[in-house]
Amino acid sequence: MAFLEDLSEELEKKESKRKKIKKEIEIPLNKKEETQEEPEVKTFTFKKPRFYFDWNKIVNKLLLFSFFVFILSLTFWAISNFLSKEEPKELSFDLIGPTEVNSLEENYYTFLINNFSRVDLQNISLNLILSEGAYFSETEEKERVFDIGELSAGTSTKINFALVFLNEGNKKETVKAIVRYKTKNKPYVFETSKEISVLVKNTPLVIIPSLPISVFALQPFEAKFKVLNNSPEVLNNINLKINPPQEFNLQQTLPLSEMLEWNFSALNPQETKEITLLGYFKSLPVFPFFDIKISFNWRNKNFSLTQQSYKLNVAENPLKIELISFPGGESVNLGSNISYTIKIKNQGKIPLKENVVKVYFDNLFDITSLRFGKNAYFSSFDNSLYYNSRYEPALLEIKPGDEVKLNFSISLFRSYPILADRDKNFIAKVFVEFHTPSIPPEVKTTNLNEYVIKIEDTKKIIGRFEIQSFLVYKDNLIENSGPFPLIRETPTTLNLHFKIKTIGEDFKDFSLTGKLPPFVNFTGKVGGDALASNFNYDNKTGEFSYYLANIPANVGYKEKELDLVFQIVVLVPANLDPRFLELIPGFNYKVTSVFTNTNFTGTTDNINTSEIIYELK
Repeated sequence: MAFLEDLSEELEKKESKRKKIKKEIEIPLNKKEETQEEPEVKTFTFKKPRFYFDWNKIVNKLLLFSFFVFILSLTFWAISNFLSKEEPKELSFDLIGPTEVNSLEENYYTFLINNFSRVDLQNISLNLILSEGAYFSETEEKERVFDIGELSAGTSTKINFALVFLNEGNKKETVKAIVRYKTKNKPYVFETSKEISVLVKNTPLVIIPSLPISVFALQPFEAKFKVLNNSPEVLNNINLKINPPQEFNLQQTLPLSEMLEWNFSALNPQETKEITLLGYFKSLPVFPFFDIKISFNWRNKNFSLTQQSYKLNVAENPLKIELISFPGGESVNLGSNISYTIKIKNQGKIPLKENVVKVYFDNLFDITSLRFGKNAYFSSFDNSLYYNSRYEPALLEIKPGDEVKLNFSISLFRSYPILADRDKNFIAKVFVEFHTPSIPPEVKTTNLNEYVIKIEDTKKIIGRFEIQSFLVYKDNLIENSGPFPLIRETPTTLNLHFKIKTIGEDFKDFSLTGKLPPFVNFTGKVGGDALASNFNYDNKTGEFSYYLANIPANVGYKEKELDLVFQIVVLVPANLDPRFLELIPGFNYKVTSVFTNTNFTGTTDNINTSEIIYELK
């Protein structure tokens, strides 16, 4: 209860105090209402303001704040400038040199650095990168780095280097320079690049063609091509290959070349080599272009130039002559008899009178086998067959649109002339010449007395491939063991020989496959010309194979024959009679000739126990 009484007294005191304060507030308000006519400013007068401005303190604080902001800004600027990747101004980098050059001609280039800034450059490096056809004079590298070091403010420096260029001509190469450097007041490595394009105006080797403006089909002509070294360097191992149109019949080349490919060991500056082709078009070519590919060696490195093509205008001949053979195709076997038909058709506007046809042969034909009708005669003076108007009245006059046919046949010799200068890749040719004094007006000829057309038929002679197999017991190539003759249930080793002969051309992709009977196995030993790496045998199935990538021509004739030797082991079971066993079945072989691309297939002879050779001497 005492607590409640104390609390009540306290509340009464606070209420009394509140009423006193309220009364003090209401008295001024009442006075205001009574004196409304007095000026309002006289109602509020203070002897002392509640607050006032201390200008000295305010100015000091503002100065202190401004100084703090200045220091902060300066610090921020210094840090930003230090971390900024902006390159120093007033720096210049220039790549100076010729923009048009000749092939393999040495040219000098300069990379210039001007430091007009206020900072020193440190760790300066220059990286030069060349395109495929650009080369440093003293090295084969495509990229070089120069360590320049330091460059003070307000100074310059330069790097000189020599370059040579090589491409197909009228093509641009590029030289790229990359500069990297640092400054003392920044932690970064700055990088800038310059690039220059250089036009290579010419090619180091120039082909200079000399072709007729136009020719007729069947009309012989010369095509000449000169190779000029247009560079200041000696070029080595020049290889030139000409691909004529398919319809072009080549008769002769200077220098001689069967595959229309020539090699020159070296060409000095401004030196030339000339190649001449003599031939004719058998018919109008679909693509009358002579394509030339050329390569060479420079700095022990091979370069190939872009293929160049030269077009020849070919027109239909007013006189059409064909030489048709049977059997057809481009390859025949030696000893073959070939029948020929000559077709002559006048496609011009004037009649052809008093015409003569001459036929002659190369030395692979047997002249004694020549057969022809009563409309021709043979001359032993030049071993040629002649048709004229006395023997063949149709040749007296061939009117426009008329056609004449002439027939004969001849055989090839049966032996290969491998002892001559040419010992492989033989070609047999028949030549036909048509002569007429009637010159068609559209034909331009240097011979004013007669118009002559020459054609020929070419046959590649197919080579020959031979393989022989046999078994030997006593052989100095691989030593054998076991009883001989063979007896039951006792192993005996023997040597299996495959002797190979070739003639007339090289061969490729030779394979020999077969399967041995269950009682015969290969031991894995090889001898003679056999290579263990080319030999495969599955002991579980008895399957065997052997492969040779290349076999040269004339082995067994001009060269030693190939002798492939494999050792086998024979274990005759008790239920079989060893006297009447087939030990080696026929093995299948196949091979392809290189020159005529002829496939040879066959089977080797099987070998019985009775055919084993006891000793090979």
